[in-house]
Amino acid sequence: MLDMNLKQLEAFAAVVEHNSFTRAAEEMYLTQSTISAHIRGLEECLGCRLFDREAKKKISLTEEGKLAYTYTKDVLARCRRLKEVMEKSNRTAELAVGASTVAAIYLLPGMLSEFLKRSGDCRCVLKRGDSARVLSLLRGGEIQVGFVGIEPESDEFEVCPVLRDRMVIITENSPYFRAMKERGAKAAELMREPVIFREEGSGSRVVADRCLERMGISVSSLNKIAEMDNPENVKNYVANGMGVSVISAYAADDFLREGKILAFDLEDGGTFRNIYMVYEKDMNPSLLEKEFIDFVHSQIRGLNA
Repeated sequence: MLDMNLKQLEAFAAVVEHNSFTRAAEEMYLTQSTISAHIRGLEECLGCRLFDREAKKKISLTEEGKLAYTYTKDVLARCRRLKEVMEKSNRTAELAVGASTVAAIYLLPGMLSEFLKRSGDCRCVLKRGDSARVLSLLRGGEIQVGFVGIEPESDEFEVCPVLRDRMVIITENSPYFRAMKERGAKAAELMREPVIFREEGSGSRVVADRCLERMGISVSSLNKIAEMDNPENVKNYVANGMGVSVISAYAADDFLREGKILAFDLEDGGTFRNIYMVYEKDMNPSLLEKEFIDFVHSQIRGLNA
């Protein structure tokens, strides 16, 4: 069995990194003699000299010392990582998730409910905002996993599509719009009506604006009469004849089934976007967070079937 211990490795690394026994002792709140004793013990265990004692006024590693330092850094990093993960996992069985509106209302209720049933004694904190807000919460460490309606442009995130969503133009279900539906009215004609927009930063808004501009429809020239941060509000106002809007087909589904509104394709063949699961590439997930990410990956095929 190895006789070395972590204190010896920590002392060795501190001396190398500070290039001083004195500064290493100060950092570790030990006496210099204790630091020296740790180094001697490590050398005895490894059966080699780690420092060149002939060097004057300078800490100089032997070739064996250089190799030992490489392994020491790896061992200490793994130990710190283990401590962080276990402390985080044991401190609280809490899952902090953020989601943009469509994901929060139409995707996560079933998914989170199933995950929490499987995971036993844990709880979830769900924070909702537009896609831009969710990414901001991730960067700030307020959540560990997010669900957004636009793909982040930054490469700081791991990005995984979890749901394919169709974007549609919705109108009130009136004789006027039913006649337009029957003759196959296109987006250019429909968007001459008063328009209710989703809020800035919404994934639905970003996708809709990009699509309309691609079709040659200037968003700035549209008759914008309202801006709302909730698709439920948008549907209610559209159903009551206030204007038309572009929203997620998932969001529109219940009102369509009840005959309260009509839906038109933005483009021939449909306009689609993804809902993405995102998390920081350098995150240190707790056991619970890793389980959740793995669970979402396992659900993707079923969601898109």
